[in-house]
Amino acid sequence: MYEAVNLSEAKFSIGTGRAFGQPQPITVTLARDTWVATNAVVFPWNHVDLDGRPVSTEGLRASSAQIVVRVPGGVHTLTLRTVPDPIWLVLRAVSFGVLALWFAGFLFLSWRHRARSPAPPWTGRSPTGLDAAIVLSVDPCYQPVDCEPRGMRDDPSGIDRGIDCPICGTASGHVGTKRGTFTGLVFEVRQCGACRFSYVRDPLTGDDLYDEAYYRGQGADPIVDYVFELEHPSRTVRTYEWQGTVEIIRRARGGSGSVRWLDYGCGTGGLVRHARLAGFDAWGYEDGHGAEFACKAGVPLLDRNQLAAAPPFDVVTAVEVIEHVFDVRGFLSSMRKLLAPEGLLFYTTGNPNGRHGKGLLAWSYLIPEIHVSLFEPATMERALAATGFRAEYLAPSRGLAEIVRFKVLKNVGVRKRWPLGLPWGLRAMSSLVRAVTA
Repeated sequence: MYEAVNLSEAKFSIGTGRAFGQPQPITVTLARDTWVATNAVVFPWNHVDLDGRPVSTEGLRASSAQIVVRVPGGVHTLTLRTVPDPIWLVLRAVSFGVLALWFAGFLFLSWRHRARSPAPPWTGRSPTGLDAAIVLSVDPCYQPVDCEPRGMRDDPSGIDRGIDCPICGTASGHVGTKRGTFTGLVFEVRQCGACRFSYVRDPLTGDDLYDEAYYRGQGADPIVDYVFELEHPSRTVRTYEWQGTVEIIRRARGGSGSVRWLDYGCGTGGLVRHARLAGFDAWGYEDGHGAEFACKAGVPLLDRNQLAAAPPFDVVTAVEVIEHVFDVRGFLSSMRKLLAPEGLLFYTTGNPNGRHGKGLLAWSYLIPEIHVSLFEPATMERALAATGFRAEYLAPSRGLAEIVRFKVLKNVGVRKRWPLGLPWGLRAMSSLVRAVTA
């Protein structure tokens, strides 16, 4: 407590300990009525009490933005109170309520995600709806079916994938129909109750969907622009995915060294070029119009004949490819045939997270013209095991965070990086996200 005798000024001190941060009362002793200058700033929320009672407006003045109080002679106590306007108190309560509801909703949706899409006990969970896995070919005695690496749209005629699940052979159920926003055509969607594989029964065939416009983001998938990514690698947010994939492969293979890497379905070849700059012996394969863009940019590609005759690869990546494939088991067998023993297949694709019925049909990732095969983690495990692979889910890592970073930005319509870098809040929340999704 501060005591001043016959002073015309007094200063409120800031408390410590339990009173930390709180202005402490001032005791003043005056011989006569005096104007006492305080160090309290003139502000609508600041109120001065004299001997426990509010000072009237007649007893207050301002000097150099400081509160001056008229105090009668004698011993008196000045107290400073900060009282926000009621509207601000209401707004504070509302903001805390909204934050609490948001956090509760986040925890509920995370719990629902875990309950609807349980992972086997020996695997990790695929975070943020991204089904990303490292797949090791660990059975050198396995003999894959005798089929050449196939493209994604080889059959020029229409096909009917039937009602039996293409993965496990169980009769699938009719989910409903979905109209494609690009063609306006209606497609039937089915889902297997045994392995949870979802698929478009009557997909379009031929290469017309994968023309030049598609690779410019003017086709069935408007949120991609492979040509821009090829021409402006330093400006595209796809760089985050390339960096993350290279980091994951480098950690899995113990460096780049002499690692032979095939990027199957490489689009315009951005990942191939990035991997080669990182020291990998990387090659691409693409059967769409993107191959023309890649060749013009000098990206090393293999055609189908060269791919069939190529020595085995240490790594094969299929980034956002398998959802385009009709014959999933034939495709995986082809990938297995391309790999050396103990080789590695890395893929990413959308994860339905237990969606069914109207929820599956409303899923924006289900673009029926091009995304015709949809997998939950257990679905992929079954298909991979049947074709000579063992699935291992990625633990949270910097590389995976970079891939998720790109997926989030792409899905909200961000294509270009900011000149000074793009803030990434997920890193700050990584511990919380991992705790919920682990």
